[in-house]
Amino acid sequence: MEEYRGGTETGNQADSGYNHQIEIIIRKEGTGRNPPEHDPATNAPQNTIPSGAKLSAMPQKGLYRGIKLANPPPPRWSPDVNIGRIEACASEHYGTAPTPDRIWLSTRHKDLSKKTKEFIWKSIHDAFKIVKFWDRIEGYEQRGICQTCESPESMEHILTECEAPGRLQVWTLANELWARRSNTPIPEDYGALLGCCLSDFKRPDGKSDKGLNRPPRIPVSESMHVIWKIRCERTITWGNDPSKFHSPHEIHNKWLQAINTRLRMDSVQTNKKIFKDKALPAKTVLRTWEGCLKYNLHETRNLCGKTGVLVGIAPRRPPGRNR
Repeated sequence: MEEYRGGTETGNQADSGYNHQIEIIIRKEGTGRNPPEHDPATNAPQNTIPSGAKLSAMPQKGLYRGIKLANPPPPRWSPDVNIGRIEACASEHYGTAPTPDRIWLSTRHKDLSKKTKEFIWKSIHDAFKIVKFWDRIEGYEQRGICQTCESPESMEHILTECEAPGRLQVWTLANELWARRSNTPIPEDYGALLGCCLSDFKRPDGKSDKGLNRPPRIPVSESMHVIWKIRCERTITWGNDPSKFHSPHEIHNKWLQAINTRLRMDSVQTNKKIFKDKALPAKTVLRTWEGCLKYNLHETRNLCGKTGVLVGIAPRRPPGRNR
């Protein structure tokens, strides 16, 4: 019988990097099995040893990781561009140099609500049905144009440039709330907005200050989502009819409701009887909203039982009779 050989010299060299990674995985994962007393391949000549991983000694987790290493996903243009912008803006505004892995992890940060996590992730992927989506459909390209500004309606345009009612007023309210904690305004760069969870303020001992890092994350993420919802109502529900655009009172109250909802969520999550080890420390919540509340700090420990507005910005009511 003809002796089996592991392949040509060129093929073995091509697979050497992949095989080396598989060997590292095997060493890290372990097999949990005792080595056989006699393994004929151990003392075999080098040119007769088959290349690749030994299936009988390979755990299932290691196999999946090896398959992923051998078949990396193709590059994606939109996420790569947005990740690059977030890296540059984070270095400029937040004083950090995040890696792409850290940026992707920040989209699932626990300080974000479920809806804002989904919104930021889709924005980085350009997954919303706006300008690029409609450009690919013949005859519907006009739907990708902002009817107010007559320019391509990208997510960057919606959040940072659009002149339609909503965007400017929401960012004014967010800056008004943030000014109670910091003298620097919220950055207006698109990359800095998407990377709002990359801020990393330190305490004097060098550790991350959670109470100071949460304030910019919550207003920025919620404000972006409010602007997007206002745009969808204006464009989809009302068909860009100027007579049905949101009034300043509506925009003000929509934003205020979103912030108050997050404040109540923080208050609920401090309950150790319900959340146990996953409960938010009361000190973190108090430090997050310090200076931004309608009530005094000693009264904010029981926000769940309070009704009405909690944030120190009053709602608006339209002028009229008995108002």
